[in-house]
Amino acid sequence: MAFRLDLAKGEITSAVVLTGPDITALEEVRAPDPGRQITVLLRAASTASYAEQIAGLMLGRLDLQPLLNSRKETSTTTHGWPAYFRAIYLPTGADKPLMGDVVTDGLPGRLLRVFPDLPAAAALTRVKTVHDVRVAGSKARRTEAEATAAARTTKRARLQDELGKARDLLASLSPSGTSDVSLVDLAHTATNLAEAVADRQDVWEEANRTTAPGPSGD
Repeated sequence: MAFRLDLAKGEITSAVVLTGPDITALEEVRAPDPGRQITVLLRAASTASYAEQIAGLMLGRLDLQPLLNSRKETSTTTHGWPAYFRAIYLPTGADKPLMGDVVTDGLPGRLLRVFPDLPAAAALTRVKTVHDVRVAGSKARRTEAEATAAARTTKRARLQDELGKARDLLASLSPSGTSDVSLVDLAHTATNLAEAVADRQDVWEEANRTTAPGPSGD
């Protein structure tokens, strides 16, 4: 394959990837030549388009699958061709990552398992990552449930304490010697007495109006 790029201020303005029968045929070529069996694999007009197409091309040619890695055991991150490329083209020794420039726990070891052709390495990493995330999620839900149960227990104890205090206060408000009398019954009796007083007051006022002297003094 031959990679031909046109750049302007560090950005790709035009790109083409050519394929041919051998390296010699591709050395000086910048355009397809069907007569020499040189054809186009992809074209791009921007850096983003080139990166996306190259990722698909290289993963397909090398038969590689995207790698999944857990992020703080709460979510997953997908690593594609850039992670693989940095494993092939190692950076300088001054860089911190052991392999590549993606600082992620366990990723260098997973890349090593892929390139020695460990069977189903990408599938294994995907399964392990999903398992780790689910285990962490289950643990978080269990912790939350335990915290909720503890909060409910505390609230129940507080309410029971308040209920006990309210019962003590209610008992102290009951008349002496009649603690077995219901306050509801006492309130009902008070209401009846108030109505009886109001009725007697009406009778009294009516009697006063009846016996009062008229204007002539009769």
